[in-house]
Amino acid sequence: MRDGTAPRAADADLMTGLVAETDWQAIAPAAGGVGRFVYDAGTGLCEIDLTLRRLTGMFDAVAAFPAARFFERIHADDLARVEADLARAVGDGAPYEAEFRFRRDDGREVWLMGQGRVLTASNGRDLVVGVNHDVTERRRAQERAELLAGEMAHRMKNVLGLVQSMFNMAARSAPSKEALVDAFTGRLAAIASVNALVFAGEDRSVGMDELIRAVLGPLIDDGRVAAETEPFPLNSASAQTMVLVLNELMTNAVKHGALRGDDGTVAVRIRLDHEAPGGGSFHFTWQETGPGPVAAPTGRTGFGMRVLESMTAASFRGRPRFDWRPGGMRFDCEWPLGDFGSGNDALPTSG
Repeated sequence: MRDGTAPRAADADLMTGLVAETDWQAIAPAAGGVGRFVYDAGTGLCEIDLTLRRLTGMFDAVAAFPAARFFERIHADDLARVEADLARAVGDGAPYEAEFRFRRDDGREVWLMGQGRVLTASNGRDLVVGVNHDVTERRRAQERAELLAGEMAHRMKNVLGLVQSMFNMAARSAPSKEALVDAFTGRLAAIASVNALVFAGEDRSVGMDELIRAVLGPLIDDGRVAAETEPFPLNSASAQTMVLVLNELMTNAVKHGALRGDDGTVAVRIRLDHEAPGGGSFHFTWQETGPGPVAAPTGRTGFGMRVLESMTAASFRGRPRFDWRPGGMRFDCEWPLGDFGSGNDALPTSG
């Protein structure tokens, strides 16, 4: 009962015999989105019920019609398998089961699951009697899951290649085991952070402003760093490059540059040039100011400089430039805009 109370005896008497079992059987397929069919392999004719006509869009198929009309709507990649399963059912009496794509009259493609078995009719003919139901949403979810799994494998390959490259460079530059640990673990933590950002979004990208905030947030809040950027979604590979660049520049500024004292500042600027040749360009600038001049490094450079010089150049054909000015070091790098955005995830790395 609607109010949750048990039916009275009089109510039960009123309902007795009013609904036949066949009525329930007729309602159930339509309510569950399950359409029924009968297929005669001998004559090549079939019949479908109203529910299946709705699922397929074949509203004019109100009587027996050539099964070829139904088969021609099945996706070419699935048709041979459906016909083979039907033939096996007719020939061996095996249960029929097939999942296939079907093109409706309105052009929309749906996934149908067909199931049935062979029954002998009163006229002695063997018929395949079965049902079809719409499994489009399940198949779409499965395709999304498979795409995500492939995407994860691709990204993990990129990340592992990047980590190996970073370790190789750190090992070549570190004078001791302790120095190697110090040089490598910080960069590894930075990569872990950016990947957490990337995979938090449904589109597997991260905004440039969000990335800058994640790496430089405390310095921005203290007024030591000013960031100017345009909204731009980075793919995971370019985000990994950018987090390494920001991390190296910040570390260098704190140890040797403008942020080593209390008076220095840094200006970070991102500029997008959509009109540049080759599909546009992504410009990154890091400008340090004070507290005094910083001499350009001489001799064998450390791991941080190697990251900025070699890895930025290897990632998407970047063009890094250093300018050791008296007022503070300036670093610029330019990448192709199309490669650096969320539509491309291939990351070449140097070892």
